[in-house]
Amino acid sequence: MLADQVDAVFYQRLSRILRIVIPSIRSKEAMLLVMHSSLLIFRTAISLYVAALDGKYVLVSMHLLQRIHPTFPG
Repeated sequence: MLADQVDAVFYQRLSRILRIVIPSIRSKEAMLLVMHSSLLIFRTAISLYVAALDGKYVLVSMHLLQRIHPTFPG
């Protein structure tokens, strides 16, 4: 398993790299990372909302088409 291959050395190296990339919690880099992550989460939520609306629109359209044309498959 991959989880078995990750050891303490990996976490030490990752910690060193993160300290270089994000020098402090209040740094510009940290704020950019937080903003970017927040926007990605927001975009995902909006995408899920639009997909749900799309599904409702398709169901209503199919229902209307079946009422207008009873031979419409669905």
